[in-house]
Amino acid sequence: MLVRGGAMHNIIIDKRKKAIIATLSGNVGIEQANNMLTDFKKSLSGLNIQEYILVISPDNLSTSFLVLPILQNFIQLVAQLKFKKIVLINSDKYAALIKQSLSNYGVADSLRYAASVDEALQMKS
Repeated sequence: MLVRGGAMHNIIIDKRKKAIIATLSGNVGIEQANNMLTDFKKSLSGLNIQEYILVISPDNLSTSFLVLPILQNFIQLVAQLKFKKIVLINSDKYAALIKQSLSNYGVADSLRYAASVDEALQMKS
């Protein structure tokens, strides 16, 4: 299992479960959001993305409007990568923003919702 991140984010790669878990939490500024995006990109190196599910977990997230373009870049990247499945943890007010943005990029067919990361990892289809 590979873990990248810091105080405000974690990117966990579970090769056994073929899952990538991206968590962003707390009061996130521009630097933290950029670090998350950089770590996310680094974590994908060497992976066959089409075999992996992506779990996006915003957790008690608060941020300014200045960070929204960085989050939008993350969403655009996710939409382009063609994950096997994307599961959004529906536990935060930012989950609705992420859901709407992903739907705008045409990934609604592969988008699922869960109440927790554990539930997301148990989903079969």
